[in-house]
Amino acid sequence: MACAPTGSGKTLAFVLPLLHHLREPRSGGVRALVLSPTKELAEQVCILIFIRMIAEKYLIVNLYC
Repeated sequence: MACAPTGSGKTLAFVLPLLHHLREPRSGGVRALVLSPTKELAEQVCILIFIRMIAEKYLIVNLYC
């Protein structure tokens, strides 16, 4: 278990490999699924992905219960 201060780039470090994968040619179907333990983290990840992929044609959905 590791910890780092807020704003240190933990979420971006998690999302970068996913963004790289999404830029590869499509093979159809669901391209990625991100599971998050909290609503707040799910929103943070969704916003980060949306900002980075704004020019692409992806459907980004944030679901939480």
